[in-house]
Amino acid sequence: MLDMRVRASYLASLQGVDPDLASTFAAAEKVGHPQVVHLILEPEPYARAALGDKVREAVKALLRRSDLRENALSLSVSGWRDPFSAVEKVDLLKDQLISPRKIVKMDRRSRILNDASAYRAIEDAYRDLKSELEAAAALE
Repeated sequence: MLDMRVRASYLASLQGVDPDLASTFAAAEKVGHPQVVHLILEPEPYARAALGDKVREAVKALLRRSDLRENALSLSVSGWRDPFSAVEKVDLLKDQLISPRKIVKMDRRSRILNDASAYRAIEDAYRDLKSELEAAAALE
């Protein structure tokens, strides 16, 4: 499933992402000149069918745009990793990978962080989340 809400002023920018997606949004805008256009694409309920590679490629192209976060109010996809897993919804604008770490300060009275401690925390977090980061980057 693709669920997307964008500002009407952003619709012309979608032409470079996918002409068919842009024309779909443009047609919806012509109906009543809304400020926001909301589009949901989904297969038949319980069909376990995919929307196809074209939708995936359009989403990837959207995510590469630097102006997306200012103009998209929501962008989420739902799907499964394999035919036997549960359907997962991913909010592509808000999902975060969090790895809490303790970082030592230079001394008790200071707010300055210890450089070595900060870099070690970053490297540890990256190591712990590496597979999730790679999966998110691949959008598969």
